[in-house]
Amino acid sequence: VHENAVDEIVSSIFPNFSYMNLSEKKRCEILKMLILMKTIDFDYDSNDLSSLLKEVLGTFLFIKNSITINEKIISSYVISMTDSKSDVLEVLFLSKIVGMVNIEDRMVSSKLRIVPLYETISDLKNAPKLLEELINDDLYNSIICNHSNFQEVMFGYSDSNKDGGFGMANFSLNNCQIKISELMIKNNIDFRIFHGRGGSISRGGGK
Repeated sequence: VHENAVDEIVSSIFPNFSYMNLSEKKRCEILKMLILMKTIDFDYDSNDLSSLLKEVLGTFLFIKNSITINEKIISSYVISMTDSKSDVLEVLFLSKIVGMVNIEDRMVSSKLRIVPLYETISDLKNAPKLLEELINDDLYNSIICNHSNFQEVMFGYSDSNKDGGFGMANFSLNNCQIKISELMIKNNIDFRIFHGRGGSISRGGGK
């Protein structure tokens, strides 16, 4: 959903340009460039937007208005099925479109915390590497610093269980938790790991 929303916005800014066809590296480059721009020539109130984009931007505007009332109303945005760095940067870009991102001296700040949710077995295996890429990225690192050097991460149990089975899911979740903890401690980052687990086996419940 985020990819399609970003693709529509980028195509509006740069006609005949396809975000969806870019490599992961190029996606990150274009997203960072746009996030760091002082102003973006895009009208999110336009009637020409697709229903999907209207819904996505409506969600972000609701978050923005809620945070304006009280920052504690909505503090975190969880990205389901996170499997790349661009997944996180897309949310940051969409936040910027509605005015939730501030930039000063190439330092980016936002009151909304972005929380990657790692769910499949392969995503759990890659999660420490993906988080390390984010930590070492100057743009995203400024977001972490803006939140008192804090990062939250979520683990998915039902999809990892459906993907690899109960035993493999629990092994992968435990291994991922250890590696992420070591990574955060090594980089002096305060962190929270949130477990999206239910009680039944179908939801990945168990020790």
